[in-house]
Amino acid sequence: MKRLKELTVLLVILTALMMQAEEFQIRQTLDVGNGHPCNDMDPKIVDFANKQTMILNYWLYNNAFYELTGDTFAFIDTIGGGWVFSSGDYDLDGKLDLLGVNPMDSHNLYIMEQTDTDSIHKEWTWSSGPVFTGEFHTLGSTNLIKNDGIDRIYGAPNPYTTVSESYGWFYMESDSDNSYYFAYEDSVSRKIYAMDFGNLDGDILLDMTATTQLMQGVWEATDTENDSFRKVVETPTGNRITKILDDIDVDGKNEYISGGLAYAQSPATWFYRIAECNGDNSYDTIWKHYIEKDYGPVSASFSGCGADAGDIDGDGDDELVLCAGSIIEVFEVVEDDSFEMVWSMDNDTFSGGHVLLYDFTGNGRDEIIWTGQSDPQLPLTYEMEVMKTYIIEWDTLYDKNKPTLDSAVAYEESIVGDGIDEDDIVCLYFNRSMDTCTVNQGNIDSVLRLSSSHTWVDGMDSLGAVWWNSARTRMFIKFKTNIDKPTIAVGDTIRPDSITINGSEPYIYPCYNEVILRGDFGPEGIQGRRVPCAVGCELKIQMQSQYIIWNTNTDKGTMTVYNISGRELIREESKASGTHKTDIRHLKNGIYFVKLKNNNQTITKKYLRLH
Repeated sequence: MKRLKELTVLLVILTALMMQAEEFQIRQTLDVGNGHPCNDMDPKIVDFANKQTMILNYWLYNNAFYELTGDTFAFIDTIGGGWVFSSGDYDLDGKLDLLGVNPMDSHNLYIMEQTDTDSIHKEWTWSSGPVFTGEFHTLGSTNLIKNDGIDRIYGAPNPYTTVSESYGWFYMESDSDNSYYFAYEDSVSRKIYAMDFGNLDGDILLDMTATTQLMQGVWEATDTENDSFRKVVETPTGNRITKILDDIDVDGKNEYISGGLAYAQSPATWFYRIAECNGDNSYDTIWKHYIEKDYGPVSASFSGCGADAGDIDGDGDDELVLCAGSIIEVFEVVEDDSFEMVWSMDNDTFSGGHVLLYDFTGNGRDEIIWTGQSDPQLPLTYEMEVMKTYIIEWDTLYDKNKPTLDSAVAYEESIVGDGIDEDDIVCLYFNRSMDTCTVNQGNIDSVLRLSSSHTWVDGMDSLGAVWWNSARTRMFIKFKTNIDKPTIAVGDTIRPDSITINGSEPYIYPCYNEVILRGDFGPEGIQGRRVPCAVGCELKIQMQSQYIIWNTNTDKGTMTVYNISGRELIREESKASGTHKTDIRHLKNGIYFVKLKNNNQTITKKYLRLH
């Protein structure tokens, strides 16, 4: 019996893991990608002739270009002689510049300007000359330096240094077309392996994060022109990656992540740390995470790592994606300073060194680009096929157990007033049973977010009530109107908070899809007080596919048709009592309200028109 229980528990766990894996799918696999163990060369996204193009680095300083066609990438060309690190319009001539470096050629920086919009220009249009010595560390570009929006090149080490002093970092500017110079050099007594620019502490001065083999630091510009920088924070946990996350946990404070390989022997261990700004130039560690795996004697071959953040599930909030060797992990923010793993994958025949999040298809969900070496245990042949790139997408289309908010409908109850009344109700219809959660006047605006900054509560922050049906497939929300009515309106977008609104067991998946509120709160024009029709009353409305048949008991009846927004579309007045017919064949599919009124009576019917 004990063994049977253990097997049952194991089956439940395996089933949950299988269902979890279905939330992601590998959309495409490309047989090229950078297998270099550090995070210097992430995949690049550029625009050639208004077409999205992905550049992937691979061994011996080559680059493969892939063009997006539909929702997949097709190989179009290669550029050799150096790795492409970044892109921008560095000399402000309206032409795309590709920034690269060739470590085999005295560490020359070079730029290939794309002069032809129909093909890839492969010739160098500018070279720095042999000004770098020793190990080259990092290179990139940003438009944040000097607050003027101009793309500038930055990197490490400093130029003109000896091999034993190859420390510090620089940025470059252009003084004319296809001409560049070193505008700033910072003599940091460390080898800087990764850098990122942004605003961390909320002031007007630019911040820069950097990692070295010994420390993680934050530098801040001394003025708005960024003529110099000063180090304001240094911690002893440096390594190969750093990235500014902005305010990923939505608490009003910006964060950055740093990390890398902490132990290269078996078991290989990677360490990640998120620090949060808690005041001017003040940072606290809010989250630590380790990834560990025993690769045996070849553990050092799986040394690559990366990190990025973006909205991969389309719920409006960013997720955190980490890769370390053969492992990739996805984390969701569950509360302030707290992250929960929602998906992971371990591929023993792959060592990923880089991860980039980008929305290629424009569907509001970032794809995950994971690049690296296809099988580090095989002999290195320096061919494209030895590298591998996976394009991974959050997939909810094929999981019938995924909870969705199918529709939201507003209902006008017995009190008929102008707009929302105290007894009006919104019903949310879900496709499956939902988990127990608390929704009340204190959290409803964050749990069920409305568009246009609208709110569920009245001027006193009051709400009538929230309850579920017995099957927990419908949520009912009733209003209060003490002071200033709630601003929710038909046509608003309702977006559930995926942290709170979840499906019930056994598959507790988040619900995050949006719906448009339909129905009626009592549109203007049908707000007259409803007088129940007495026995024998001849006010009648009969809906047909092409006509409305209506009866009045006097010669002064009026029949009016409104759309869901309350706009009057049809008005007809009777000249005699009896039966009347109104042609509605010109009306489109949708919800309408038909009001029939005489001197002292009014009836209203809702009409769903489907051709």
